Amino acid sequence: MKEYLMKKSVLLIILLLLITQLSAVKLVKGQKYASQAYEYYSAGLYDRAAYYFQNAIKIDSLNSEYYKYLARSYFALTNYEDAAKAFMLQAEYASYSEAQKAVELANVLYTENMYFIKSVRNLGSAINSPASDFAPVISPDNKRLYFTSKRGIKGDDNIWIAEKYADEWLQAKDIGDMLNTEKNESISAISSNYNIAFITGYYDNQPFPDVYSFNIKNKDLFGSSKKLPSATINSKYFDGQVCISSDGLALLFVSDRPDGFGKTDIYVSTRLSVKGIWSPPINLGEQINTSAEELSPWLSPDGKNLFFASKGHSTFGGYDLFVAEKLSNNWTKWSKPVNLGKEVNSVKDDYFLSIPFNDTTVAYFASNRYGGYGGDDIYIVKARMPKTKVVITPVKIREQVIISGQVLSADKKEPIPDAEIQWEYIILDTITQKPTIATVEMKSDSVGHYSLVGPSPGNFIYNAKKEGFLYTRGTITVKNDTIFDILMERIEVGKAVIVDSVFFDFDKSNLRDDEPTKKAIDFIYQTLKANPRAVVEISGHTDWIGTNEYNMGLSQRRAQAVVDRLIELGIPKDNLIAKGYGEEKPIATNETPEGRQKNRRTEMKIIKINSK
Repeated sequence: MKEYLMKKSVLLIILLLLITQLSAVKLVKGQKYASQAYEYYSAGLYDRAAYYFQNAIKIDSLNSEYYKYLARSYFALTNYEDAAKAFMLQAEYASYSEAQKAVELANVLYTENMYFIKSVRNLGSAINSPASDFAPVISPDNKRLYFTSKRGIKGDDNIWIAEKYADEWLQAKDIGDMLNTEKNESISAISSNYNIAFITGYYDNQPFPDVYSFNIKNKDLFGSSKKLPSATINSKYFDGQVCISSDGLALLFVSDRPDGFGKTDIYVSTRLSVKGIWSPPINLGEQINTSAEELSPWLSPDGKNLFFASKGHSTFGGYDLFVAEKLSNNWTKWSKPVNLGKEVNSVKDDYFLSIPFNDTTVAYFASNRYGGYGGDDIYIVKARMPKTKVVITPVKIREQVIISGQVLSADKKEPIPDAEIQWEYIILDTITQKPTIATVEMKSDSVGHYSLVGPSPGNFIYNAKKEGFLYTRGTITVKNDTIFDILMERIEVGKAVIVDSVFFDFDKSNLRDDEPTKKAIDFIYQTLKANPRAVVEISGHTDWIGTNEYNMGLSQRRAQAVVDRLIELGIPKDNLIAKGYGEEKPIATNETPEGRQKNRRTEMKIIKINSK
């Protein structure tokens, strides 16, 4: 009996091994089918890809990725019914989030497109080349097509232009040296009144591209350039792909600044002045922006619908084009974005949608789908947007003011180049309708010049810092365009500087938590930040009321309190010396209350400047 059981066990083990081996062989065969399917899919041979994905599914029917790429293959073959079925099958075996996306795509295929008619056509060799051609912008009169090309005439990305004749685009040409440089340039938008063009470029040799506005004269793009203020659009990160609303009151753009939801997000800034002052930007929110990338915003002429490209929403592959409806005037409430579907999107990248202001029957976009001339090509598709009359609404706000001048040394009135200047002023946020503080940062040029464009007359707070000088802060009231020079005092080793308004409670050494004291401490802090090699003595002084011994101790404790606060703020303790002098160094008589008040003071004195 024992021998029989042993034989039976051996047979079962052999049978299990055979089953395992057969399953492994079958799995390998399924993976081989899948590998071939992915190769055909990548090569754009979608009929063969579909065949091999079908075979892979017969062997491994639980793999949701096989269903996804089978659906995409059917989609590329315009077999939309089978594509929708494959997406629904993917949803049965995928994770919850992936299943949601699959169901959304299936629903898109079953739903009629509200905005476009399936009629995609490549613009042909007059516009497209073996290189990448993308970001089309149509002039408001519908007679010129501007776009970006990687043909390498100068830099990597350059601006090209084509003229229309008898409803056909003539051969495109490089727009010329006035706008194209050895670096990258891309035209993003043209205002509906044909007055301003927005171009992304490196015209100031900065490390990141900035957005510039160019004045258009007589429908000629060559005009004076003006970079948008850094407090609004431009930052030290990527900023570009601008869209301006048809009424000229909103500017949408793409940025990879760190306060976003993903790699690149879409932001909006609203116009505060008829001459182009823009509010600080706000993110459109996580209904639009995802953890992936959102690109190329475009706003419908009526301002109600946002079209954009995304990798993070439900896509048929790569970037797809989406539409979302604006639900409130604060730009942060949107309907759920809807994929534009088979009428526009492909299994490759589709982006940079643009619809002419005065012809909403067509739309232009870029795609690297198979069958083109090169990388990205520009395509045209029939659109059915609601017709909207473009009305330019004047901004009900006072005229902008310009403050300009030089940063000069206070003693010899010599220009100070590269001084860091910060301006603060009150603006009315057009989104929240509440007053808010706008901050603009800039540097003086090689001869100390600066220029600020303010949204309206009012009070402007400025501060300036530069190594070798004391921190300077002040306020200027501006009614009209004003010339104003900022004067900065040089630091001198051994010279004491009285720091006004460092307040302590009576007979105490604790710093008061009030605004004057905070500003006084900030003066010392900012001076030391701009002069990191300076070693300073912070000294405390008293009047003659009280004993000399007591006053000496009190002044030492007060000087140390200032030093301790500066260390908390990040100033190295080796750069700071606390010294109490009591009543030993009066600067005024102690016989009067006014004199005694002057003697109760805090001073800062540069002891030495360390070598680098």
